[in-house]
Amino acid sequence: MDVLRYALPHFEDPKVFSVGCNVGGLWSVGYFKDGFFRHDQARQTTSGEAKYHRTLWTSGGSSIFRKSLWDEIGGLDELYNPFYVEDVDLGYRATKRGYINIWEPRSRVEHYKEKGVIESNFTRSTISSTSERNMLIFVWKNITDQKMMSEHRMALAKRLVQHPKYWSVFMDALRRLPATLAKREIEKKAAKLSDEEVFSLFHGEKD
Repeated sequence: MDVLRYALPHFEDPKVFSVGCNVGGLWSVGYFKDGFFRHDQARQTTSGEAKYHRTLWTSGGSSIFRKSLWDEIGGLDELYNPFYVEDVDLGYRATKRGYINIWEPRSRVEHYKEKGVIESNFTRSTISSTSERNMLIFVWKNITDQKMMSEHRMALAKRLVQHPKYWSVFMDALRRLPATLAKREIEKKAAKLSDEEVFSLFHGEKD
């Protein structure tokens, strides 16, 4: 089976936490801009067929994970229930702890997103607001750089003033703040890389 044939050899490196399969597109990158964390798909920087590449995170539905590191890191965080951003969070935590996520283009799988549970059972409005809430939780939990957090506070205040409907997103995230801050302390102690060092790994690779 090609998926395993190309993916499993990466785990010979004990630092590899996950290998993401190719569902179309390229590897994932992350960056901090205008006071908020963003994640995106990389752009192809060379001609020809894409090679395997380090990625910030791998999709929970199309990846292989090292069980021992999954347990060490804590797996998917239920703070993000019912959906979205939890696999981005997992990949970021792994990277910040010094581990590696790999995107393997030769391990091809199909992901029928339009037939998934989320799109079939939730409205677009609920999906959007949940995603925005979880992006706030991500920042509050994972970003420990003081300058970035200062930028975030200013940008958040501006967004709340300019977009009153965002208050519902903010309040929903605020209800999870105690648990978020408790986990923030765990991640601060476990981190091997700074936020700036994590983002520098993917500098210049976003669209």
